[in-house]
Amino acid sequence: MRSLDWSTVRLTDGESGYAGLLSVGEDITDRLTAERNLERTRREMERIGRANLLGELVSTLAHELNQPLTAILSNAQAARRFIASGNADPDELREILDDIVRDDKRAGDVIQHLRLLLRTGEAARERFAVQQCVREVLALMNGELEAQGITVQQELAPDLPPVEADPVEIQQVIMNLLVNAAQVLPKAPPENRKIRISAERDRGDVVVVSIEDTGPGILPDALARLFEPFFTTRPGGLGMGLAICRRIIEVHGGRIRGENTGNGARFSFTLPLAGLKQRHD
Repeated sequence: MRSLDWSTVRLTDGESGYAGLLSVGEDITDRLTAERNLERTRREMERIGRANLLGELVSTLAHELNQPLTAILSNAQAARRFIASGNADPDELREILDDIVRDDKRAGDVIQHLRLLLRTGEAARERFAVQQCVREVLALMNGELEAQGITVQQELAPDLPPVEADPVEIQQVIMNLLVNAAQVLPKAPPENRKIRISAERDRGDVVVVSIEDTGPGILPDALARLFEPFFTTRPGGLGMGLAICRRIIEVHGGRIRGENTGNGARFSFTLPLAGLKQRHD
């Protein structure tokens, strides 16, 4: 089946004013096919990029999952030793079991978050507090950041109005920006491995989330290309993480930017408050 694009114009002459109609048909089948193939390729590359991004995030969260599992095993072994000794203290056993229950819930929370990050389908928008979203990501990454000797400073305004977005996708953005910040800090002196994350209301109708590190900063030649697909300055990187972050934020009506601060780099993104539209001035 072929696709045609028809256009019709009215012809006139100098006497009667009307001389008929002229219709022209253009075969656009090949063009439409090429556009569909291009869109299919774009979606596939975005899927690959998202998988790569999630792979990096899952690798980070694996450390968080390993901690409660190790604690559960250690407590279970301790309980067995107490029981085998024949003089186990019921209060000590109760404390051990409480620890096991707590760590089991912790592991369950990590697994549930991984399932959400790996989900497919339409985004589910809801109203939520951005500062709570930030705290949840920091809780998931706390062990990994501590292991790298990174200090995180939180400056989260307590009275922020809610935004309306997909909280899991916003967590993906926050987590990716935190992972990127953490990756540039290991070479810094231990006392200078710092990340500052803030959330505040700006210009009355948007929330701004900023993640600032004390790393070497962004190369001048890279500043203009940070969010381009497949652009990366990291060996082995696919260059899709920031491009996907930009797409997520823009779909939600916000904007994202990266800049140097003089003492490192800062990435910031905005989200419109629930029920309000983003300004573009």
